[in-house]
Amino acid sequence: MRNGELQWYQPQNAFCRDGVLVLEARRERKSNPDYDPRSTHWRRNRRVAEYTSASIASRYSFTYGRAEALIRIDPRPGSWPAFWTVGAAFRRDPRAWPATGEVDIMEYYRNTVLANVCNPKPSWCGWSSTRQSLADLGGQAWADRFHLWAMEWNARHIDLYLDGRRVHRFAVADAVHNGHGTPYVNRRALLLLSQALGGVHGGHPTNAEVPARLEVGYVRVYQSAGDVRRGALN
Repeated sequence: MRNGELQWYQPQNAFCRDGVLVLEARRERKSNPDYDPRSTHWRRNRRVAEYTSASIASRYSFTYGRAEALIRIDPRPGSWPAFWTVGAAFRRDPRAWPATGEVDIMEYYRNTVLANVCNPKPSWCGWSSTRQSLADLGGQAWADRFHLWAMEWNARHIDLYLDGRRVHRFAVADAVHNGHGTPYVNRRALLLLSQALGGVHGGHPTNAEVPARLEVGYVRVYQSAGDVRRGALN
């Protein structure tokens, strides 16, 4: 769980159906192994999670190139799907965030489609974001179709695209504060997919309707020969 979300992530909620990867949020009780009735922290003061879902990360990390995924989102109330990156150090120690950086190639909640880049501060992100309303994109009819979300990343810019149209540009040099280097130059990143419910952005718990599904036709990373020399997939 992250960000006060409702679900418990578990592997069995990710599966393939007819060649499509599905991350499914379900109404299903799961005991919290870290439960502490004396705690005031949301991760520990809930005896059970009322929902389960899935979040998966790439086994491989990469530096520069184009990452894209063909995705269908579920915009029902409470749904919070994302296709995103974090620096590879996050796998070893999640506390390394936000210094690892984060790029939300696709994020959706509360009738809004977002493209975000984290500008790291000491303990939080100063987000550089573009927001589009679901209604302006076409509403439920738009959400019923698969769409192509992509990131093009080099040592100068991170560009985010939706269906071939650039929706956000971030200059990586802007992510330098208090003598700390940018996490987006000569650093490795992981790709993640997640289908969350509720939490600080997903919506009030009473509006978390399930099942909610993030459906993925494919995820691909493309690199030029120069990108591979600077930091190949591994």
